[in-house]
Amino acid sequence: MALSAREKADRVFGPGPVPVCWLNFPSPEIAEVAAESGFPAAVIDLEHTAISLESAQRMMMAMKGTGMRPMVRLPEVSTGLTKRVLDIGAVGIVLPYVESVEEVKKTIEDMTYGPRGKRGLASYVNRASRYGADPAGAVKRADEENILIVMIESRAGVALAPELAAIEGVDALFFGPSDYSFEAGRIDMGSQEMLDAYAAIEKAARGAGKMMGTAPFGTMTPPRLAELGCDFFAATADVVTLRNGFTGAVNAVREAAAKR
Repeated sequence: MALSAREKADRVFGPGPVPVCWLNFPSPEIAEVAAESGFPAAVIDLEHTAISLESAQRMMMAMKGTGMRPMVRLPEVSTGLTKRVLDIGAVGIVLPYVESVEEVKKTIEDMTYGPRGKRGLASYVNRASRYGADPAGAVKRADEENILIVMIESRAGVALAPELAAIEGVDALFFGPSDYSFEAGRIDMGSQEMLDAYAAIEKAARGAGKMMGTAPFGTMTPPRLAELGCDFFAATADVVTLRNGFTGAVNAVREAAAKR
């Protein structure tokens, strides 16, 4: 019997909620630091960064032996990229800016081995199978544990949320507040429409027995999201953490010097 979305996430990441570290730098070292800091999950972002497949694989290698499991955000629906990121070790796909049922079903087909899907079999050589050391185990893990997170980042996506949540193979809906805000006319991140969009997506996800995720926005900080029972949320990003650390260190020195 197939695992529910929540059961699958618990097996892969441990009991929720799941704080996610968003990785934007093509750096195995930064990925390793994040992994050693205790994050259970990472999203390696191929949509808005210069990260290559080779860099993504090395980042995944840096997580090996830690509790962090890698997912990948694709730049678009892509059969080739979907198969390749799973073959190099991703446990899940994050699909951006979804506005149609067809693109989700296509991605599920690309993620799934036959006879239900059309994912090519390379478990005798790929990294997901420990380079052929565990081909049967790799197929079993893919069948039972691969996760698909669908990002909703527009009004059209919100309207489609119940249909998206109902698709077998979708594990979570994820609200993308930044793109939603701009698509809706650059509305304020703390506006009621933003909260209503989040609530509509969450209702659709819960109604279909799926999980809910988001990036922080307005008053919806990571601690607040945890309190509300959000299943997945971007707790930080490597760029944000580095920038805040650097500026905090410089500003502390400048403030101290100004008191002389």
